[in-house]
Amino acid sequence: MAVVEQVSGDNTNPQGGGTERDIPCGNSPYSLQSLQINAQVTNRIAGVRSHLYCKVPTNTAAHDTAITFRINGSNGFQAISVLAGTTGEFEDVSNVDAIISGDEINYRVVVGAGGGAITIELLRTLFAASVNTAGIYVANTQQSGLELSEAGSSYYCLTDAMSGVNTNEAFAQTQINTPATGKRLFVYAPTNTILVGSTTIRTRKNGGIDWDGPGTSMFVTYTAGVSGILEDLSRTDSIAVGDEYNTAVVMVNDAVLSFELQTIAVTLETTNGKSQCVGGEASFGMGAVSVTNYATLSGGGPFSGGSETNHAVETDIPQGYITNAQCYVSANSRASGSTFFRVRKNAAASVVVVTITNGVTGFFQDAVNQIGFRSGDELNLGLILLIASGSLTLRTCGCLLQTLRKVSADGPAVGIAA
Repeated sequence: MAVVEQVSGDNTNPQGGGTERDIPCGNSPYSLQSLQINAQVTNRIAGVRSHLYCKVPTNTAAHDTAITFRINGSNGFQAISVLAGTTGEFEDVSNVDAIISGDEINYRVVVGAGGGAITIELLRTLFAASVNTAGIYVANTQQSGLELSEAGSSYYCLTDAMSGVNTNEAFAQTQINTPATGKRLFVYAPTNTILVGSTTIRTRKNGGIDWDGPGTSMFVTYTAGVSGILEDLSRTDSIAVGDEYNTAVVMVNDAVLSFELQTIAVTLETTNGKSQCVGGEASFGMGAVSVTNYATLSGGGPFSGGSETNHAVETDIPQGYITNAQCYVSANSRASGSTFFRVRKNAAASVVVVTITNGVTGFFQDAVNQIGFRSGDELNLGLILLIASGSLTLRTCGCLLQTLRKVSADGPAVGIAA
């Protein structure tokens, strides 16, 4: 039973005074939802959530902001109060929430009435599964449902913001760098007006379905007119080191009406204390200028410039290390200069770094180096481009996190190295 970071980020959209928004809880994009069901995911792994944490870069709100962890539509024990006009890091280090299979979970942010607005860059909780090490990976569209109407396939990474149709599967794949089991596929489709045909949402491994599992990859199928929540709780995906993993939406329909997709969630479970950090990005381009851009350790948000501290997560895992920085480059016209993708700790470069070869596309990974970390360290990702001609486009990215200390059944991490 090892603790994992569950980060929802990066967000740059302010939330105005007098508003209430719900955000997915897991490794996920920070999607501001006005309907709670659009942010909720059915949890199927018993365990403990702790250390509710947020990063606030700007705050002009006239009144305080309340952030809570939600279980089945009600507030849990974890809560943060951000005073009007204050910025920085905020965390609940006292309370924990025990969750069981079947609980619907999400975050809620309520900004007090009045003028101004607050921007919350990211939200985070630690999750300690009762058995093994497990994390929920959530793809969630910022809009109120992604409308799909054309027959065919569209592919999404595990933490995708699902802003549109993606027909190139390579752009959605993440290399999983530890033996793992994919479990408990969850899908929420608010509406389905298709009269003829069906829509299947499934997991995919190495560009196909997982025949190593019990029969096939996980999948659910919406027949004509069916909407709501569907889950696959019987099938699993057997994942080996280096397997490329993603989800897919396959539509066979009359191409007249539409299917609206809101959420796809998958649980990855390991037995070695390791968890995959996954960043999902529809497309991030960098030109010829010399610049450093940053992103959170995991989640569905974009790289951006500015202050690195806005993207860094203060870890509360007592001890661990990070390996296997990876990214996928879909376009690369650079002929000179250098481009680096790396893990950063406490606003400094680490030895876990990928050098992106000029003019080359595909997966890049550092499978050799590692860095250690302890509770209180600030962790994030960086993409550094030194001035030269040409440009590149980055898609997915991530790294592998190893927890070295076990956690108690009632929340905060304790004990000795596993």
